[in-house]
Amino acid sequence: MAGPAPGSRGRRRAHRPVGLRSHARSTGGDLVTTATQQALAVVFRRFNDEVVPRDDLVKAMSLELDWTKPSRAENLLDRGLNGGYVEERDGGLAAGFDASAVDVPFGFAPAEDLFEAVETTADGAASASPEETPLLDRLLDRVADALGGDRNEAMAAANACQDTMGGLVSIEAAALLVAHREGVDVGDEAEQVLDAQRAEA
Repeated sequence: MAGPAPGSRGRRRAHRPVGLRSHARSTGGDLVTTATQQALAVVFRRFNDEVVPRDDLVKAMSLELDWTKPSRAENLLDRGLNGGYVEERDGGLAAGFDASAVDVPFGFAPAEDLFEAVETTADGAASASPEETPLLDRLLDRVADALGGDRNEAMAAANACQDTMGGLVSIEAAALLVAHREGVDVGDEAEQVLDAQRAEA
């Protein structure tokens, strides 16, 4: 599994979120497109490998950088794929541009409005019903409740479980295993995870 560049893991800085209007003033570019490219540049720069597993990119945005929840991190990657900023390659994702050449303001961190704009563009709506909530988010919410409401702890537990299994299971399957370990009833979600695993087999 790909990892962050040496010296980057485990180190967090207090970033001031940069909203879409700030991006427009500083770059003169399209509000969403410029912020999307800068956010993707920051994430891809964390990895030495040219091709990065999608789950690692989601983990970097949602847990290590603490930018947003996993489903919105997924939305940002989807927008990158649609816009040509991200490419599918060798079973993973690669930057479709020179990430090192992108001008990123010091202390950059995207504000949540970037992910809201991406979510609205991708789904056609700013919010979803509980039935439409992504599977991973539902699992993490259940696990977080069992762990006292700490969503980051839930994501960390799922990531640790996935790493223990050598990355052979999806992050959803790992979250499901953690849920079972914590005694959480996730019957409906379990069926969906199993269906997804069978489809990938």
